[in-house]
Amino acid sequence: MKVHLNNTKENETNIEKEWKNLQNIIKSAANESLGTIKKRNRRTYLKIWDDQIKQLIETKKTSYKKWLNSKKLEDKRNTALAKREVRRRQRLSWDKFVTNLEHETYGTQPKMYKILKQIIKDVKETARIQGNIDENVFLRYYEKLWNTTNINELQLEYNSIDYLHAFINLYEPEKVLKLTKNGKTPGQDNINSELYKCAPEEFKLRLLKFLNNIYRENCIPNEWRNAVITPIFKKGDRREPQNYRGISILNTCY
Repeated sequence: MKVHLNNTKENETNIEKEWKNLQNIIKSAANESLGTIKKRNRRTYLKIWDDQIKQLIETKKTSYKKWLNSKKLEDKRNTALAKREVRRRQRLSWDKFVTNLEHETYGTQPKMYKILKQIIKDVKETARIQGNIDENVFLRYYEKLWNTTNINELQLEYNSIDYLHAFINLYEPEKVLKLTKNGKTPGQDNINSELYKCAPEEFKLRLLKFLNNIYRENCIPNEWRNAVITPIFKKGDRREPQNYRGISILNTCY
């Protein structure tokens, strides 16, 4: 990251340009150090694994992590063997499950009804909303909801002299980062909190200057005004946006 910091000139006068610079620095350093992976949406299947298969899966993951760190041929071979054993055990478990299910259809069938109930539940949870739902209705609803000025909002009073000489010290963002949980979904900029936590001191000092400029200029980047909204259905008519609870995800730096 230090190389990218030295190659990117600091812009103290333009907040928008400096924010773009900071994003490029941290993203470029993260891509070089960690790389990128493609996210795959996996379908939900019946849970037919036993404790032995779970243990084999944990062994496979451990072997894979060990191979990533060592890059030895022996570790790679152990990972392949563990993966092969997991697949074999899964096939055996599935064959046993199907055989028992065939016998169950001719008996009292308690297991059959239990499985069908689980399948219906999974379908309800994972099925997409079907019907005549206008996306523009939802868009207008949330734009009006979040862009309405609150007339009852209290105006903050401050001393103009103290305001001009006030600044944010390095202890404050460090304290906030420690309280931030790991593994959380980032905002529109796709920068996780872990990247800020692991950033070197030079980057944090430059970010601190940027935050102080925002504080003194009373202006934030336009990107910070946007949020990724996920509507969560509550109850009632699915075509009405007021029957959803909007979950807003903001940029981590904001």
